[in-house]
Amino acid sequence: MRRFRSRSAERDYERSNLILELDYRPTSGTCRLAQKLLQIDPARRGPLSQRLLDALADELKVPRLRLHFHDKPQKHKVEDGRLTYKEYAHYDPEDGITVYNKTAVRQKYLAPKSYLDTIVHEFLHHLDYELLKLNHTYHTQGFYSRLGDLMGKLQGKRAPQMELFGPQFRP
Repeated sequence: MRRFRSRSAERDYERSNLILELDYRPTSGTCRLAQKLLQIDPARRGPLSQRLLDALADELKVPRLRLHFHDKPQKHKVEDGRLTYKEYAHYDPEDGITVYNKTAVRQKYLAPKSYLDTIVHEFLHHLDYELLKLNHTYHTQGFYSRLGDLMGKLQGKRAPQMELFGPQFRP
């Protein structure tokens, strides 16, 4: 059983879990930005990533956020020759999204789909605060359902929904 520090945090977790998709359709221009991000030279992803995040924020009517793009390996820890921790990216409500463009150990560019999924994942944390007005953002089944929904829409297809029931969120 999950433990929460406050009743507010528990309510946010429960609410996040109920919201399975966003009542949002990206414009064709925003979808094109996402598709270009899948095809661009990985070393040049930074500016295009910021444009995609700006387009999403504008269309969803939430504040824009800054992308800190690092063309270097993900932060990580190795103990006894084994990878024990790695950070793909992170979201800070005050500072925006920080993303790393290369894998932790092999230091190769992230696969295009993994990179796009990562920045959209972090953007969803932003939506939890700004659109859903949650005080806490969690990796709930609802969160991952919304991520699949948004990724599917950006790629011009409907993502399969998880086997959960809950209201659709309308901003």
